Amino acid sequence: MLGSVFTKTLRDQRRSVIGWLLGIVLLIAYVVAFWPSMERSPALTQITEELPEALRAFVGGADLTTARGFFSTQLFAFMLPVLVGILAVGKGAATVAGEEERGDLDLLLAQPVPRWRVALEKAAAVLATIAAVVAVSCAVLWTGIAVIGADVTAAEVARGMVGLGLLGWLLAAVALAVGAATGHRGTAVAAGAVVGLLAYLASTFARLANGLGWLAAASPWTWAFRGDALGEGPGASGVAGLVVLTAALLAAGIWRFTERDVGV
Repeated sequence: MLGSVFTKTLRDQRRSVIGWLLGIVLLIAYVVAFWPSMERSPALTQITEELPEALRAFVGGADLTTARGFFSTQLFAFMLPVLVGILAVGKGAATVAGEEERGDLDLLLAQPVPRWRVALEKAAAVLATIAAVVAVSCAVLWTGIAVIGADVTAAEVARGMVGLGLLGWLLAAVALAVGAATGHRGTAVAAGAVVGLLAYLASTFARLANGLGWLAAASPWTWAFRGDALGEGPGASGVAGLVVLTAALLAAGIWRFTERDVGV
C-alpha cells in the first residue's frame, strides 16, 4: 500500500516545490536588500508624486516612500501573487487531471479507498503545500525586514501573507476542481490562469474608472489585498469570501470526480 494519499502527494511534490520556494525567497531577499538605498533616495519621493494615476493603480496604490508601501507594491501588488498563483494552478491541475492523463491514477483508484477521499486528500496536500510556501516566505520577509530595521511590523507582514495564501488556495481550487471534473490538465490550467488574470484586471481597472467599484468588490484579488496588502490585508470579509469560495469549488470538483467515468 502506498500510505496515505495525502503524504504520498506531498512526497511527489517536494522537489519542484523546493525549487519554487528558492525562487520566491531570492525575490524577497532582493527586494528587502534594495529598500535601504531607496529609503534615502529623494528621487523616490519625486517619482511617487509624479506617478500617473493609471500606473499607481497597476502597482497597488500604496505609498512607495514608506517601507510598508514599498514592500506592498514591490512584492504583493504583482510579483508574489503571480509566482504563488502559477505554483497553485500548476499543482492543482497536476494533482488529479495530470495523474489521470499520465495513467497514474488507476493504481490509487484500484485500492479500497473511496474516490472522494482520494480527491480530498490530494486537495488537502495541495493546500498544505501552498500554506508551507507562504509560511516560509513570511518568515524570510520578516527576518529580512528585522535585519534592515524597516518600519514594518510582524502583524503587517502576516496580514499580507494571509491574503497571498488564501488567493493561492482559491486559484489552486479552481484548477483542481476543473481538472477533477474534466480530467484534462490543460483545461484546468487555463481555468486557473483566466480566473487569476480576470481577478487582477478587475481589481486594477476598477480604480481607474468611476462606477466600477462593484467590479473591484467582486474580485478575489481585492478580497485578498484590498488597496494595501501590508496595511489593510484581506479583512474578515475577504478571508470569509476566499475560504468559502475555495471550499465550494473543491466540493463541486470532488463531487463531479466521484460521478464521472475516469479515463484510466
